[in-house]
Amino acid sequence: MIRDLTVKRLNRKWGVVTVPKVGQVRFRISRLWAEIEAATSARVTHRNGRWHIAFTTPPAEKVTAATGAVVGIDRGVKNTLATSEGNMIQAPSLTEGELSRLEQKMPDGTVLRADPKNTSRTCAACGHCAPGNRESQAVFECIACGHAAHADTNAAVNILDRALSTTTAPGHGVSGRASPAVLAGSANQPAA
Repeated sequence: MIRDLTVKRLNRKWGVVTVPKVGQVRFRISRLWAEIEAATSARVTHRNGRWHIAFTTPPAEKVTAATGAVVGIDRGVKNTLATSEGNMIQAPSLTEGELSRLEQKMPDGTVLRADPKNTSRTCAACGHCAPGNRESQAVFECIACGHAAHADTNAAVNILDRALSTTTAPGHGVSGRASPAVLAGSANQPAA
């Protein structure tokens, strides 16, 4: 581990780092030079017969949802995420560690929890809740008013509505599950 990091750029492709008790070691630049200069430490390893250096950079700044937009998110089985805008996102499941680095990436108070109970069986148009509203995994059709939508999108709209009924602050992402949502914050749907 190199704590007192000294780096110098030799040309477009190569740089040099001073390694204590070794001296200057040349390395191939594979990141933006500004990121390398911002590094606070580095780790040198030997793998597969080659030497490698990994620079430790400061954590990225939190993203602010300055658009005033909000989005409801439903986590599902077939579609990993469905948004209240109708977007379907396929992504691998998050590990426990990823679930715990997640909310800290958002500005304070921008991820709200909403009770997901019956959101997939409640009509986002009229509010009628019945098991018959959702005949299959993907299809939602209200037996009271006839509103039809993708079931996960309908649930995400209900999650958004529930969260907005508890707060009126704009720029929030909303998750209807106990675990954090993958996407939260800015979206293109304005607050209702």
